[in-house]
Amino acid sequence: MNIKQFKKILSEEIESVLSEASITKRFQKAVEALQSIQLKQQELRKKFVAEKDPKKKETFKKSLISLHKKVEQAEKDFNKAVTSEPIDDLTEKSQGLWANIHAKRKRGEKPAKKGSKAHKKAVKAARSINKESVNEDVFKSFLGDDPTFKLYTATNTDNRKSVKARKTDKTWDDGVPVLKYIARASKKDSPLPKGKFKIIEDNKHGWWYYQVGNTWYGIQQKDYGTPPFEY
Repeated sequence: MNIKQFKKILSEEIESVLSEASITKRFQKAVEALQSIQLKQQELRKKFVAEKDPKKKETFKKSLISLHKKVEQAEKDFNKAVTSEPIDDLTEKSQGLWANIHAKRKRGEKPAKKGSKAHKKAVKAARSINKESVNEDVFKSFLGDDPTFKLYTATNTDNRKSVKARKTDKTWDDGVPVLKYIARASKKDSPLPKGKFKIIEDNKHGWWYYQVGNTWYGIQQKDYGTPPFEY
């Protein structure tokens, strides 16, 4: 099952779950409101980063500050809605969602029973696909921050365990790292992924960026005569 098929089935199942009586209208409304305003925030942030005119940039900055307060309120409304939902029902429907995804690979097939091998396999596969999809979206968003950025697949051919790099756990709403924190961080021995991994090349400012778990790392190109990996 490819990512496109997975997303389609996931969307169908979410609609089915939200239509159940145990999921209140308040919860559904809070989810939709939060998703909508977070999307506006992400789009506005990209416009702010891309804008070159100081006056327009300042206008975008004020809009971002104003919108941030609305995002915080939407998050509060969402948290209140979550606390009012029956936890057992939400858990059951979440587990059933993954099982139905597996079942719908062949239309007409009955959902896998909770706890069965098929159910466990479905959960593992679906989460893996979902994680891959999220990671791809993060790198696509990263590329959108600067037209000079380029995405490559690198290979740790020398099996290096570490490199000299700077790191940050601070990210924007879409998962893209806040680069100023990488630039300000101290250079330390940092892990380098085994095998193949994705990097963002920034030749304009002289950096390579990559991700390990939820942490982003930046390697200054001037620290290495040649890249500490192949791409």
